[in-house]
Amino acid sequence: MLGVGFHKARKKPPLRAGTQLIPIASGKMFRTHLILLRQNPEFSHYFKAGTQYMTLFQIPDTVTVTARSAPQSNLADISSFKISAIPPDYSESLASWIRDPMASSRTDMSKDGFATAPVLELCEPIKSNCIKWTKSLQLLQQYR
Repeated sequence: MLGVGFHKARKKPPLRAGTQLIPIASGKMFRTHLILLRQNPEFSHYFKAGTQYMTLFQIPDTVTVTARSAPQSNLADISSFKISAIPPDYSESLASWIRDPMASSRTDMSKDGFATAPVLELCEPIKSNCIKWTKSLQLLQQYR
């Protein structure tokens, strides 16, 4: 699974436990995901002045993650699992967000797991070879 993380430092994107990633399917769908994230007030802190870069990660199947329905969600919304063993109650809404974020943003999926966009928080560090690329958010100003 691919995930995008937002951070301040270009040279060292976060690879530690606690890093929040937004799951995506591919680079082709990435623009659609970004447009929706920019429009959602729950994700606005990712695009503030301090956050300057985004990094695409390949999340290994063996890594344990915590799924949240929003970046600041409370503990009641949390479920931890390995990427290779996504629970059925999250798999459908996660797959829907990854395949077609526009459709999933129009429906209320809170009963299935994610109300808007899912956030995967790493429970353990990942290796630096999981980084696909890092880009400046300034390049994306045209997608506001």
